[in-house]
Amino acid sequence: MTDKELNEKWDSISPPKGGGPYARQIINKNCKPDFMIGISKEGCRCVVLKLKTKLKFEFNEEEKENLKTYYNNTSPDNDLVLELKDPFFENLFTDLVISLYHSLKDVGNEDESTKIFINTVRYWSDFLRSKRNLYLSDEVIQGMYGELVYLEYLLINAKDPINDILDSWKGLYDANHDFHFTEKNVEVKTKRKNGDIVSISSEYQLESESGKGLQLAVVSVEFVTDLGDTLKKILDRIHEIILNAGGLVSIISNALAEKKLNFNNVADYDSLQFIPIKIEFYDCDHLDFPKLIDSHLNNAIQGVKYKLSITSIEEHLRINTIDLK
Repeated sequence: MTDKELNEKWDSISPPKGGGPYARQIINKNCKPDFMIGISKEGCRCVVLKLKTKLKFEFNEEEKENLKTYYNNTSPDNDLVLELKDPFFENLFTDLVISLYHSLKDVGNEDESTKIFINTVRYWSDFLRSKRNLYLSDEVIQGMYGELVYLEYLLINAKDPINDILDSWKGLYDANHDFHFTEKNVEVKTKRKNGDIVSISSEYQLESESGKGLQLAVVSVEFVTDLGDTLKKILDRIHEIILNAGGLVSIISNALAEKKLNFNNVADYDSLQFIPIKIEFYDCDHLDFPKLIDSHLNNAIQGVKYKLSITSIEEHLRINTIDLK
């Protein structure tokens, strides 16, 4: 049993259309227990140990951000189920199932196979829960992808020296604004295609730097599950542009290192896939632009965070729209 074979089996299963929480099929005819893989109604991958008798052992049902474990004894089923809730961990989940298959395939005693399944599930539930804390959140990856969409646009339409463009990207250094140029700064926000709201994280984020203008660039993306763009793909394209133009790749490498990333390990986030739709630019310096900024707040007000409705911004404040489709 290889990961390629297992992934092909998962891809061949469609979510259940009628009753039942999942559709399933056996992994291998040579496996003595009824050990199966499946797809839930929500499209999540799962593994199922089908029991011939009622469960005799203690089994704690849990639903976490990453995994869901439960005992489905709704007639005619009598199943122990482990369901992956977070597609970020599909590769690790595949490794888990292969390991579990090899542990179970020669075990003919149902009590023993049940104990192996439960103990393995307990271990992996804790492992994936702690493992997720080592990674950046989906929201952070979405925001970084939007910044890279804007950076790629700048590089493709370069008017300034390429290293100056690369040096302008300050987003991963947690600066007040994501891009710093000579005459203006640009703050980039990323939202879903049909979304309206972006989050402003401080009273400084939409405040102009002295002597410079400030623009808000809103990148709209569509989330997809297959054949989309990823953090690694866009970074690979940027890497190629830099090399072809004789620029310094180290400028991007150093920025990525601020988040403990590099051109290779960003592939860990391949489960998040996007289609870039457009970039809309807004004039944050105009008096009509809605914002809460430090220079206009009482000194007693600190740590401001708020939501900004993009569709509520007056049309005359939109400077430009770039169609990326």
